[in-house]
Amino acid sequence: LPVEVTIPLPTAPKATFRVAFSLAAVSGDAVELVGFAGMLIRITEVAIAKPSVSETVVLTKRRTADTGGTSTNATIAAMDSADAPTGVLKLYTAAPTAGTTAGDLGRCVVAATDVMIWDFTRPDTKPPTLRAANERFCINVDATGTLPGWVEWTEESQ
Repeated sequence: LPVEVTIPLPTAPKATFRVAFSLAAVSGDAVELVGFAGMLIRITEVAIAKPSVSETVVLTKRRTADTGGTSTNATIAAMDSADAPTGVLKLYTAAPTAGTTAGDLGRCVVAATDVMIWDFTRPDTKPPTLRAANERFCINVDATGTLPGWVEWTEESQ
């Protein structure tokens, strides 16, 4: 008897975006990725690379937006120029009041000589995901200094 073999079709790659930053961070939320209604925003990678001073870096998911502070919207790089981002990434130079925390996803002390990369693409696990406009993914630091790094994420319709 013939044996039937089913081969799954490859899925199309998701729209992928990255923001590389180097900012004069203040103690508190330094980076805030803002969710968007009707979109799934999945964080795939976060890196902090040789901050100017030792930093305790906390990756936090929030249920509500940060308020106040001084921020600029970062320029978002699309991995494919045909893709347009819906997410917004804010870089803070004056600390905001933190929104409601849904939970801390990672905590690490990053020294001035360290590079720390959080890779959220392990098989059979879900990465941090923003499903609504009120959800946020934040990088929180405990010291004032230059904070270089990047955030990468994918976006798809819900």
